[in-house]
Amino acid sequence: MLEPATQQYWRTVALAFLACEALYHASHFCINKTATSLKATDRATLALKVVNIVHAAISGPVAFYFLFLDGDPDVDHAVQRAIALDSAFAPQLFSAHIAADQALSLTCFTVGFMCWDLYRIQTWAKSGHGEKKLLIVHHVLSILVWPLASLYRVAGPFLLHYEYTELSSPFLQLRWVTQLFFGRGSRADKIMSMLFALSFFVVRSTNVHVVLHAAYFSRQYSLALHPELPLHVRLIGAVTAGLPALLNLFWTLQILKMGKKMLFPKPKKTK
Repeated sequence: MLEPATQQYWRTVALAFLACEALYHASHFCINKTATSLKATDRATLALKVVNIVHAAISGPVAFYFLFLDGDPDVDHAVQRAIALDSAFAPQLFSAHIAADQALSLTCFTVGFMCWDLYRIQTWAKSGHGEKKLLIVHHVLSILVWPLASLYRVAGPFLLHYEYTELSSPFLQLRWVTQLFFGRGSRADKIMSMLFALSFFVVRSTNVHVVLHAAYFSRQYSLALHPELPLHVRLIGAVTAGLPALLNLFWTLQILKMGKKMLFPKPKKTK
């Protein structure tokens, strides 16, 4: 028999999944009625983007509130110590149950969304094969690890940070929408691409060193530092805590390449 907190968590995951599916169908219905000039596949992807935007527009601000505005003294102190790159404090970011309640209340919705997003994988926008595989791995790892961390009440600041980085995601989705309606390379596309790059840099790129420092010095694997945690929780934490930050570092490099192409386009070859 599952514990009440575990039951409640997975009930919320299921409800979030159903809410995403309901919003998708409602959006798809409205888009089919109004955007009849679009291809059927584009209408389905646009409905998917609506759900993506709504999720990010909720989870990102809520996580920002929990991290910076909620007034929880433990969270405030943890954020200050993390930004100060305090190596001695770092283990507490993993196992001192800081922000555990906040992470537990928020990650269940995102896990439900990620399950739904994988369920609707056939409606994803076209992208490179490697990019798609990377996103699938991201979703699967999050679905497997976030509930474990939340229910063991560990890594709360890490989980809230990763939710907080969703603040840049609406601009990514809107970039696809502007390309759909105004064309790739249009003025609208360039403006939205710049907004996405700016938001990504501010929300994700500027703090990569903070998260990687915290992930490394929290030494999740250590029995001496985290004696109350079972081995599998410590090992999973050691392997996965810094992965989203590394992914953000990778995407930062990709965005810099995108910016280079926009600012310094290659001259067209003359026949």
